[in-house]
Amino acid sequence: MKSLNFKKATLLCLSVGALSVGVGFLLSLIPAQNFSFLDSTSQMLNLAGVLLLVMRYRESWYVWLANNIIDLTIWILSFINNAKDSLMMLVVSIMYLIMNIIGLVMWVIIERKQKALLKKQA
Repeated sequence: MKSLNFKKATLLCLSVGALSVGVGFLLSLIPAQNFSFLDSTSQMLNLAGVLLLVMRYRESWYVWLANNIIDLTIWILSFINNAKDSLMMLVVSIMYLIMNIIGLVMWVIIERKQKALLKKQA
């Protein structure tokens, strides 16, 4: 398990921000698209979270947490606007958020156990 340093975290934030704006602009060209920049930010965070998890970075869970909060915001706004099937997606987003929190807590517990084990071995 690894953790991002300041340089890598800054690069990640700038990349996600730039890609979100670019994809958001492209999505805004679609007439029926309601939340183009929220959607693009959610998808770029999701992609960053997957890449970070594959590379075993702890921050993947925080990135996914941000993604889940944005998804939840999108579906709350859709529900308020009476969008079709928004209630079901709102429930799904809440479940994803709960699973993300559980995953983050489990990751931290495992990380602490590994650090304690390494201290004992040293």
